[in-house]
Amino acid sequence: MTSRFQSPVHILLVLITLLLIIGSQTTQHAVQASPSESSSSHSGIKPPTSSIENASPKAEIPQAVTPPSTADGVNNPNRDGFWFLVLWRAGFNGQPQAQQYIILGDSAQLNVQTTGGPIIWPSPARIPVNHWSLKSDNTWLKEPSTTVKSNTTINGLHDTTYTASGLPVGVHYFQMAVTYFGSTYYSELAMITVVEKETPATAIDIQPNTSVVFANADYRIQANLTPVNSTSPVSWASPNVTYLPTTGRVVRFKTNEIAGINESTEQAGLPLTLTGQTNGLQDNATVYVGGLKALTISEEAARQSGFTWSVAGLTPLVEQYQTDYEWRYKWVYYDAQNIAHDFTADQALNASGQITNLAELNTTKQLLIPKNSSFIELAKKRPKTSNLFQ
Repeated sequence: MTSRFQSPVHILLVLITLLLIIGSQTTQHAVQASPSESSSSHSGIKPPTSSIENASPKAEIPQAVTPPSTADGVNNPNRDGFWFLVLWRAGFNGQPQAQQYIILGDSAQLNVQTTGGPIIWPSPARIPVNHWSLKSDNTWLKEPSTTVKSNTTINGLHDTTYTASGLPVGVHYFQMAVTYFGSTYYSELAMITVVEKETPATAIDIQPNTSVVFANADYRIQANLTPVNSTSPVSWASPNVTYLPTTGRVVRFKTNEIAGINESTEQAGLPLTLTGQTNGLQDNATVYVGGLKALTISEEAARQSGFTWSVAGLTPLVEQYQTDYEWRYKWVYYDAQNIAHDFTADQALNASGQITNLAELNTTKQLLIPKNSSFIELAKKRPKTSNLFQ
């Protein structure tokens, strides 16, 4: 994360970096935080009654469909599984493609990754797949379930592909499940809409789930096509961005670190362009990598009241990475020679520590440079070639 603090008279050339470490008593996982204001990310059980006459799929595709709910037998999705070197939380750490539109006769694939299984002896995971079809009366019919196996694995990660074929024209929803050591975890719903013929896209509008992102953290982006039932495939490609998968209406993305210091007091990070394409059409969206806005403050104001930094875009990270473990965090600053320094106790409050919820970084554990901080004096006394206050 980069940031620059400035005022009409004084410029504080300092880069603040936040390092979040998920820790247990035996292992640690380092996560580079980069902000976003959206994020990520990310319904119980009674199948509907239906008559045999009303059990046929709805061939006319409605413009807006309410997904099946808990009353139709859908289970609430669990938090994403979390695996890095070792298992942190069991479940789905790779969700099925959220939306697919295919032509009658084609098949669609639902790819997932789960974690939580045996890591000593190679063993596949069994993935039950539940299927709901929209009926002609706009209610949902729960179809017979299917079970597929994952590949064998020795690292605790199971990749599974379910191929949905032979689907009639209409709207279909799927939910996958996995059981590890007696506990069952459920995926998010995936929609597959089958249309009678190819329908090319005439417009594309892409929408990331946040406008501020932390580098190396996962976020989602969605392509909205016109018409909505278009079968045109969407592809994703941008410098400094990794998309997973690289095709699809809804994909995950993560950004690399972006070099430079953010000098904007309006945007919480350095700009980066995301790009989606379909049928010769393209749309771009800008996200801001880093999570910190520049702060306008004079030396006099800093000495009188001190100052704090807010970390933008924590909501998606809270939703995605919150675990049963505590977080360790640390702030560092960089001087004009790009040399990193730890804050000392007399320079800043909450410069490092442990928290149980990421949101604390904007509340009780917010980084604070107090009015009597030696950091302010240090900034003033630096040689002119590296002055923090100028």
